[in-house]
Parts: sequence; C-alpha cells; structure tokens
Amino acid sequence: ILGLIRLLSLQVAAPISILITGPESSGKSTISVQISKFLGAVVVKEYAREYLTDLSRPYSGKDFTKIVNQQQQIEKDALDSDSKYVVLDTGPVVLSIWNKVKYNKTNPNINSWLKESQYDFIFLCNPDFPWQPDPLREHPNNRKELFDLYKNELKKQNLSFDILEGNEKNRIDYAIKKVQQRSS
Repeated sequence: ILGLIRLLSLQVAAPISILITGPESSGKSTISVQISKFLGAVVVKEYAREYLTDLSRPYSGKDFTKIVNQQQQIEKDALDSDSKYVVLDTGPVVLSIWNKVKYNKTNPNINSWLKESQYDFIFLCNPDFPWQPDPLREHPNNRKELFDLYKNELKKQNLSFDILEGNEKNRIDYAIKKVQQRSS
C-alpha cells in the first residue's frame, strides 16, 4: 500500500490548458506567444501554418485531414507533458469552422475531439483591429461573420469562454489575470 501511495504522489498533475481561438488575423499567435512567455508555458503552434507554408500547390481535403490529425497529436503530446501550462495557438474549433467554411462539411474526428477536449481556459479573439495580410489567410472581408461562427460553435458545444478584444496589451493582461486568478 505504501508503494502505491508513493506512486500516486509522484504522478504529475495535468497541465493547465489555455486554448486561444478565433478567426484569421485576430491575434491568436501573438497572444499565444506572449501568454506562454509570461507563464513559462509550452506553446502548441498552429500546424497548418507549417504544413501549408511548405506545400508547393493549393491544399486539398486530404491535406486538411493531415493537418487535423497532426494538430490533434501535437496537442495530445503537449497535454501529456509535465508542463504546468500549455497554451494552444489553435484547436478543434478553428479546424471545425475552417472545414465548414472551406468545404461545407463537418468532420467526425474534429467533432469527437471537440467533445472530448476539456480546456481549462478558452479565449476567443475578436478581430477588432485592421486585417494583417498573409498569404495563408483567405477571408479578409468576413472576419466578423467568422467570429460569430466561432462564438456560436463554442456556445453550441456548451464551452465556457472569454472574449479577448481591444489592443494587444489589454488582451494579454486580461488573459493572464484570468489564468492567475483561477490557478492560484
């Protein structure tokens, strides 16, 4: 019995997970990096950016499936780590909305990932600042509509979330304050 008690006391608690989500050019990556620096957290980057940057042709549904599977695996690996905090620059909500908008489809893998995920914090970034051009971004004129899709999806999944809006400093300060209040 003492051996079992020692073993259980050595087990590391799961990291506090912080999901940053929202439409293109809403500050997700910037916020993720800044929060992770402040907290000394592992940051899980958006795999799609790496994958699509290296792709020498237009992406297809098969590429999208690879992106989904790899992002899910990267997230799982980070959440299985012994880090105190894990900041996720993207997740199943982004991929679900992308799939609906781009392909007018739902993906059972994304849906189950979304239902099984239990994030400690979800921050939805409002695109309330000027569009930042990027060759991988596709919707410069639909950010408000996309934001509403994100908000509706989070509500539909009955997920608790906070909206980050305003300038970068306000967003970062708000998110860090929320995490610190609940983590202490």
